[in-house]
Amino acid sequence: MHFVKTFPSLVFVVLSSLTISTLSLYAAEQPTTPPPRIQKAVVTRVVDGDTFVVKLDRTTETVRLIGIDTPELHHPTKKVECFGKEASQNLSSLLLNKAITLMDESLGTNRDKYGRLLRYAYLQDKPFAPVTFVNASMISSGYAYAYTRFDFRFKEQFKQYALNAKAHDRGLWAKNTCNGKR
Repeated sequence: MHFVKTFPSLVFVVLSSLTISTLSLYAAEQPTTPPPRIQKAVVTRVVDGDTFVVKLDRTTETVRLIGIDTPELHHPTKKVECFGKEASQNLSSLLLNKAITLMDESLGTNRDKYGRLLRYAYLQDKPFAPVTFVNASMISSGYAYAYTRFDFRFKEQFKQYALNAKAHDRGLWAKNTCNGKR
């Protein structure tokens, strides 16, 4: 304390230098990617377990959930895969006719090769209710595989959710359903 009273200006200079250095390091570590874009939408139709249609502003858009892949239900060259109907029904019960929040992915592209918006979806059924991270919920519940072909911010978490669903025989991982096979 005696040092602070004797050399107050020196203490101020040292603390200021440390603060500026810390802020400079923090600024240098910040990602150069833009912050994610958040949009409100209403789900008007569920196509399958990882794709749905929304009313977004004054337009209608088809949305593909990032980082998940559900068994095929409406593929032009493939038959309906094991647990495809269940995955679609689950997504429908979660989202159909509900207001959701969509978030884009700054690490990848905005649309897939079919023109669908690539998004994370969040649902809050009631005020003050917990928010459901739909993409993660589909994997954790065993309705979807983690789709890790491309980079995205939750890739490692999604892999862990899939491993956990498999370890606990949830959904498509259960021995009495698909046993993890398509």
